[in-house]
Amino acid sequence: MAKIDSIVQELYDKYLKKLPLDLCKENFNSINVRGWKKNVQLTIFDFCRILKILKLNNNLKELTRSGIDLDLDNIEPIISLLIEEKIMIFDKKNHYAIEGLNYNKMKNVESKINILDNPQKEFHQFPCSKDSVLKRVQTLVDDFPFVTSLKIGLLGDDDLLSVEIARRTNFQPIVFEIDQLVINKIKSIANKERLNIKIVKEDLIKIVLLKHKLDTFITDPPYTVGGILTFLYHGINCLKTKDRFYVIANQMFLGYSGIYEILKNLINAGIYPIKILNAYNEYPNPDNYRESTDIINRYGDKIDPSQIENSTSSLFVFRIYKDYDTGKVIETILKEKNIYDRYRRFSNV
Repeated sequence: MAKIDSIVQELYDKYLKKLPLDLCKENFNSINVRGWKKNVQLTIFDFCRILKILKLNNNLKELTRSGIDLDLDNIEPIISLLIEEKIMIFDKKNHYAIEGLNYNKMKNVESKINILDNPQKEFHQFPCSKDSVLKRVQTLVDDFPFVTSLKIGLLGDDDLLSVEIARRTNFQPIVFEIDQLVINKIKSIANKERLNIKIVKEDLIKIVLLKHKLDTFITDPPYTVGGILTFLYHGINCLKTKDRFYVIANQMFLGYSGIYEILKNLINAGIYPIKILNAYNEYPNPDNYRESTDIINRYGDKIDPSQIENSTSSLFVFRIYKDYDTGKVIETILKEKNIYDRYRRFSNV
């Protein structure tokens, strides 16, 4: 499964033996320590993220402006460890440098970004823009900064995101896709460029257990309650870590009750959102889809469909808190007979 930079892994093993500042003295007892280790102690992935934040800054005051919540009691064990290991070096002006740690960066490649020609209505394909594809790759690189090997599931890949992940990172994309045209396109590029992409032909509409192991996954599923929960069901059952995963959805398309229904069922299953990035993706109008024709028929030559984006969508980043009960997710899915029915609702709200 996931592999971590060897230096960072050694640091993390030593971190696990440390305690937060407020448990080192008068509050020390076995109950508090067990509670801290269960609920607050950093996972290896979160430890990597904190190291990157420390690396990107050069004084402790700047850390409070880093964009995440930080607690002095809980970050002190990391700082003391880095000082002890002579990795964090301070000067006389309270500035510091982190030496010997290099986080992942997205590779610069000359290859053009591929897009799917003539997306298929049958499979409800709607590829995102090239910039959105790169944004997704950058997010994955940023979120797993010292990870040298990572299995990323892509539940559907009409955006050809797997190609850019394989080109620009050391991570391994595993694509679950039913459309043979998409599979052939990815295979053709992968064979030509010798990219490490695994493809599993699978109909994600069916409720069957996939026998694959993933460290994380990303999906841009049908924007319905049933569609999103069905795709999540597959991804969650493949996850072998209790870290984050990524879901793309349009909040206007789903409506308030749709968002509520999804979050309610996921929270009941021990899964909660840690970040929502609005208007994260953009989607050009496919020429062979009705949206372009509808605009032309309604507005004539006043609006050029090729000059506007059909829609945007948000990136939801979820995290698993506890052992999840997929039965609760399945129960909800089974109530939704047609996962492509946009306006069907089964919430009592």
